[in-house]
Amino acid sequence: HSLFVMMKGPDEAMPAWIGQMKKMATDLEYARVKVEEEDMVLGLTMGLGKHYDQLVVTLDLIPPKQLTVANVTARLLNEETHQKDTEDDRDAVAMMAKAGKGKWKVAAGGEKRKCFKCGGIGHVRKDCPTKSDDGKDDSDDEEGKPDDKGAKAKVAYTDGHICLF
Repeated sequence: HSLFVMMKGPDEAMPAWIGQMKKMATDLEYARVKVEEEDMVLGLTMGLGKHYDQLVVTLDLIPPKQLTVANVTARLLNEETHQKDTEDDRDAVAMMAKAGKGKWKVAAGGEKRKCFKCGGIGHVRKDCPTKSDDGKDDSDDEEGKPDDKGAKAKVAYTDGHICLF
């Protein structure tokens, strides 16, 4: 069958892939070629890329009576959602790592920055517009510097590594 020749494109959405496969099966049946449930399941899974290898191995463990097009379709859609979430998490970690080069560069929890000198919102101590009584910028003195006791951190886990931000 030509069901086994089709390959899902790397950027192709899973619903589009499933729709293509179902249309192909309908076209074959219209041409009086019988498409069995097993053929459809094989067509759906054999055309997937390497990103879906683990899912295919898991599907091989399912008893044949439970290996229906509806069951496989649901699992494929769930797997695509899982992979997108994982990819989004990796992108977020990468963006946070890139943005977080300075110790206080990224505010914990996405909050607005609070100045430890004047208590104002929207800037940090080193950029504080407030001058000391003698008119000099005293951003280098020790008074008012934060201690690490109240600091917040974001934790991300990816590819076996723990990252703190």
